[in-house]
Amino acid sequence: MNSSYDNNCRRGQTPCFDYRTTNNTSICAPAITCSILESCNHTGFNCSTTSSVCIVNSCCSSQAVCIPIEWINFCQSGQWRLMNTMQQSRSYHTASLLPDGKVLVVGGIVPPTTYQDTAEIFHPSNETFTLTSTMSTTRAYHTASILQNGYVLVAGGYNSGGTGLAQAEFYNSSSDTWIAVSSMNRVRYQHSAVVLLNGTVLVIGGIDSVAISDVELYDPSTDTWTSVASMIFPRYSATATLLSDGKVLVVSGYDGINYLNASELFDPLANSWSIVNGQNASRSDHTASLLSDGRVLVAGGYDSIFVTTTEIYDPTTNTWTTTGTLNYPRYKHTATVLNNGKVLVTGGYAFPANADSAEFYDPTTGLWVTTNDMQYTRVAHTATLLSNGKVLVTGGQSSGSSYFTAELYET
Repeated sequence: MNSSYDNNCRRGQTPCFDYRTTNNTSICAPAITCSILESCNHTGFNCSTTSSVCIVNSCCSSQAVCIPIEWINFCQSGQWRLMNTMQQSRSYHTASLLPDGKVLVVGGIVPPTTYQDTAEIFHPSNETFTLTSTMSTTRAYHTASILQNGYVLVAGGYNSGGTGLAQAEFYNSSSDTWIAVSSMNRVRYQHSAVVLLNGTVLVIGGIDSVAISDVELYDPSTDTWTSVASMIFPRYSATATLLSDGKVLVVSGYDGINYLNASELFDPLANSWSIVNGQNASRSDHTASLLSDGRVLVAGGYDSIFVTTTEIYDPTTNTWTTTGTLNYPRYKHTATVLNNGKVLVTGGYAFPANADSAEFYDPTTGLWVTTNDMQYTRVAHTATLLSNGKVLVTGGQSSGSSYFTAELYET
């Protein structure tokens, strides 16, 4: 067999092999029987369906053959492992990777109406959670942003009093203290926040009784909030992604009436918004992931129905293109860019039931491949890439209950 045996490329005791595509992408699959496989197209090295992938270094002489993606799925090596539980059950919370490699988990809700003012730290060294000091107020549906000095800015959200928040505060991990800072110019929750290249924090849209288009900028050096140019469309449950050129891409969301297929770019230097044409699908509660080549992968979401489509924004051409379809329609899921450049998607509301499923996107092939299921179905959870390359998933909810549980994904 011309393919090399890879002891890490397997699940359980099933022997699998490291096959290669024409662009040298690694494909992990079991040993093959040449006679039952379709030959690849000799011109483009394509297969007749998207359910197979063409590999060139098999035992089938010089013939390139198509391997079913299900075989690849069978050999996935990613494993989920339950760990010590959190100190508090929570969903619609945030989780932030601190400079020292620990993870700060903040706020959240225990359905139906118990909001948390607690926070806790995950310690990768012994895989335990410890409580921190408490915030000044309960909150969920907030944002948490890592500042250049290592502090965490928590802003806005919704609290147990049934009101939206304009309040913001810092967490200083070195002293385990929460520090009150100036409040935002208006209440907002289910908004987005991005740390710009100059260290200021752009807070975008959200809800204040209705969907809002207001945008403001926080300067940590002066503890001031400044209103900047408003978006063209009011929206919440959108995504905001910092691009390599310093601009911010805001994608889709909900305006209280319509699910949006509108995306727009913010230019901090010009303090202006511009429409990005050509988005292919309406969606909210989706994910947006900055790929290693600077493109943005947008996946899933909700548009009166569960969305399976995914698409990619290329800032060099200012264009959208569709890419592979999710194996499971889902929204309120997570998406995490792994160290190998692939994107791991987990959980969410999915059809016909909430998902414990996980899958990853390979930018080199444009395909979504399932991996092993999580231990729990999870919606409104968090997923954080740790310094050691593992992915920490915390909390979430299912069937009206929030979880204490956390689990690690290990490739």
